[in-house]
Amino acid sequence: MTAMEISQVLGNIGELVAAVAVVVSLVYVAVQVRDNSRLISENTKAQQMAAEVSSNDGNRALNLELIKNPELLNFVQRGMGDLEMDEMDAQRFALWLRMVMESHMTYFVQNKRGLSGSEVWEYWSHFFDRFCTRPGVVHVWQRMRNDFDESFRSYIDAKITSD
Repeated sequence: MTAMEISQVLGNIGELVAAVAVVVSLVYVAVQVRDNSRLISENTKAQQMAAEVSSNDGNRALNLELIKNPELLNFVQRGMGDLEMDEMDAQRFALWLRMVMESHMTYFVQNKRGLSGSEVWEYWSHFFDRFCTRPGVVHVWQRMRNDFDESFRSYIDAKITSD
């Protein structure tokens, strides 16, 4: 074998080794991308769960306060029943209702984008089926509805008129 042939063989071996190294590198990168995507997905789900737990903690705290504080319970019941309230209480109720609607709109948007768990969405949606038919909620919603996104308005309007 001549020096030229040896050089040719070594060149071919080098090309083969380089090709194998490229394939191995591509497989390694693909595995890393897949693992990274899985971790990002798991992290996103964990953040969603934390947000849902946090929101539920806030709702739980409000419910406990309603149980412990008869004046607050009376206030919410009057507002939801559209019973007579002085101007200050009517504004407080409207503000409270806006916060409730904005909280529900967050779940609505998450569900629309496929980001929320179906159990959480079903709970919230079922709760709002009853909530949105209360006379005080309907009354205040009619005044504030234009402040919300069109798709959310349609969603709430359908709940209000479905009774």
